[in-house]
Amino acid sequence: MGMTTHPDELSTDRPLIIEQLLLEADDLSAADAPHDQVDDLINTALELLTDQTPAVRR
Repeated sequence: MGMTTHPDELSTDRPLIIEQLLLEADDLSAADAPHDQVDDLINTALELLTDQTPAVRR
């Protein structure tokens, strides 16, 4: 068996990644972080959730 990378390889970890992003957004929000910082995390989670665009770490 080859070690080929499937485009949907991320899908296995997707729920975990989304959960982590949302938990981090929640923590930042509770710590009165800038709203745009919180929004970025939530938007990244939504992109992963809807699979409309590839998630890009900034």
